[in-house]
Amino acid sequence: MLLGDPATLGGQGVRAVEAIRNEFGLDTECLQVVVLPHDDLQSRARRVNKRAAPFAIAGFQSPKLGVDRTIFVEGSLDGVEDAVLIHETLHALSQGFYAELRQRRLVRLTEGITEYLAREVMIHQYGMSSASWVRRYAGYVAFVDELVEAVGRQPVIESYFASASGFTELERKSRAKIGWGTLAQAARSLQSDDVSSAISTLLQGAHPPTPPRGSAVKSAQEARAQCERGDGRACYALGQLFHQGKAVSKDDARASALYKKSCDSSDANGCASLAFAYEHGLGVTENRARAAELYRKACAGGNAVACHNLGLQLSPMSDLQKSTREDIPLYRKACTAGFAPSCDSLARRYSIN
Repeated sequence: MLLGDPATLGGQGVRAVEAIRNEFGLDTECLQVVVLPHDDLQSRARRVNKRAAPFAIAGFQSPKLGVDRTIFVEGSLDGVEDAVLIHETLHALSQGFYAELRQRRLVRLTEGITEYLAREVMIHQYGMSSASWVRRYAGYVAFVDELVEAVGRQPVIESYFASASGFTELERKSRAKIGWGTLAQAARSLQSDDVSSAISTLLQGAHPPTPPRGSAVKSAQEARAQCERGDGRACYALGQLFHQGKAVSKDDARASALYKKSCDSSDANGCASLAFAYEHGLGVTENRARAAELYRKACAGGNAVACHNLGLQLSPMSDLQKSTREDIPLYRKACTAGFAPSCDSLARRYSIN
């Protein structure tokens, strides 16, 4: 059935087409809809995803089917739940965004934005009261509420519907408002179902390494002189000045080069900052594998933030049902060193196990 066919679902399809067109200016008339009974829908979803969902689903849309413009929903020919129809239609319209986040293992953000936008459509176009909204993915939507508050509704919508590089563009647009690396780091916590940490990171900013206490470096000139003499801590401190644009012109490429020099001299802070640069493409080409390698080196050298950030990188790759995961000892080490966000993440991991 075509969503825009007046005969589809007794007119529900046409209403969904009009609602999405009014809300976002997008055309969905030619979207295919397949309505299945509950058991058939669960079975079809298991075949597509190669595993059972952790809960009963009301609909799904998957590019694995080779038909990106087809959605599957639960119901009968008499109708389906409007919110489910809108939710799955939005999924079909955001395949570029989903593909990018799937590659980065951050797909829970896709679910959060999809449900947030479905809620908006239901309130604005169907007259649903916010109190009657069925709270699917409630934690993820709470995160998106904060994201929209922080960076604006329109940038989120434009990125979500972009055909390619939508998340990358959203990161770029959000940097001026929430800081470098904040969105990606918060999304990794969300992927681990650690909603409180995700929101905390979004509100407080990412955790780049901070200058060591008691540094003897007092100026850019002094730092440069000490760095040239092989002082790794001074190279790191000078890199911080270039990264922040303090006393010198902001230059992320120069900062990363100095972090490398610091790291090469076995300074853990320099390694952690270089890892952060590789993770977020600050003055170097983004390379998450290289970032993980450097975070590991910095963590071994005693940098608690590096342990935490490496844990965040590993968390989305971990099976939440396993009793032992790579991120746990990293959070434990950082927590023991006094890094509070790791204590929160550690508590969350144990609550899952």
